[in-house]
Amino acid sequence: MISTSRGNNPTENQGIGRAMKMTVDEFKKMQLSNKPKGYKYRNIPTTRIVGDNIIKFSSKKEAERFDTLRLMLRAGDIVDLKLQPQFTLQESYITAEGERIQAIRYTADFSYKKYVATIFGRDDLFVDVVEDVKSEITRKNKVYVMKKKLMQEKFGINLVEA
Repeated sequence: MISTSRGNNPTENQGIGRAMKMTVDEFKKMQLSNKPKGYKYRNIPTTRIVGDNIIKFSSKKEAERFDTLRLMLRAGDIVDLKLQPQFTLQESYITAEGERIQAIRYTADFSYKKYVATIFGRDDLFVDVVEDVKSEITRKNKVYVMKKKLMQEKFGINLVEA
């Protein structure tokens, strides 16, 4: 099962995230109307058609990783694949002066459960994985590094960088 999530629990399916649903005709029309633009990290936005859904990815590398994860899903190596799971690193709050401070959220590229072992020949053992596709340059981004540390601190999750 492939789903998208927008909650702290990567196993909950709570929304669509960045994935867009549209018809193939709408997609073709959108492609014709979009003018190429420069991207900060020179990534190439890429799309995949999965059933009736068209999924937009931020980069070709992210789309290729999705293809690999879909193959792993079909092979039974992983289960519960989610796109764009969102984690709240700090809740919003209101200061003493009455100013509302927005929540700090982190959106990963994928989450899934990876097969590890069979215990006593009966139950399969899976571990939760949260994965982000990063280039060497984006791995050094200060905001990303901070959010990665907060994910470890708050949820005990070590992000896997693909």
